[in-house]
Amino acid sequence: MYDHPAIRGLCEPRFHPYGWANGRGCHVLLYLLHSSSSYVALMVILAIVAAVLELCLFFYLLMVVNTSVVVSVVEEGCYGLEAIAKASKLLRGRRRQAICIALVEFVVAEVFYGVYTLGTARAAPVGTARLALGFGQVAVGVVLSVLTWSVQTVYYYECSAGQAEEGLAAKGGFEYSPLPTQVNEALL
Repeated sequence: MYDHPAIRGLCEPRFHPYGWANGRGCHVLLYLLHSSSSYVALMVILAIVAAVLELCLFFYLLMVVNTSVVVSVVEEGCYGLEAIAKASKLLRGRRRQAICIALVEFVVAEVFYGVYTLGTARAAPVGTARLALGFGQVAVGVVLSVLTWSVQTVYYYECSAGQAEEGLAAKGGFEYSPLPTQVNEALL
């Protein structure tokens, strides 16, 4: 269909985990990009940009929800929508950092579960190998969960400290504590 060696190489059948991929999806994409209309290429680029923006939004919202869980645990009397609003306020100005943290957590979890899935695919359907893999998955999953929530808690305290510093700087850099105006009778 296409005579250019680079394009022909892209559409060659390759081994796929579920059998041989026939490369038809590649032909459709190349046809759309090779067509005379530049609108199709523009639409593909816009679709890719929209997908990247959607992923950024997903990771940011994931971080807001996780931080709101930490807020509801750490702060007294702050639950539900109030915790989500406070978490969103805490993350203001740190969105890029929140997206990166959520992305790293997601990639680590996906790598772990991908390795586990490959391990179970090669293990015997019953027996000690499957049991050992299950035990390993639970153990590593618990450690991964503890590390994830530890990162979330540290991030919450970092955001809280940053907001306190911003509030202090907005007041002029000084914070006065009230002095007692009455003498305590117990001290005399």
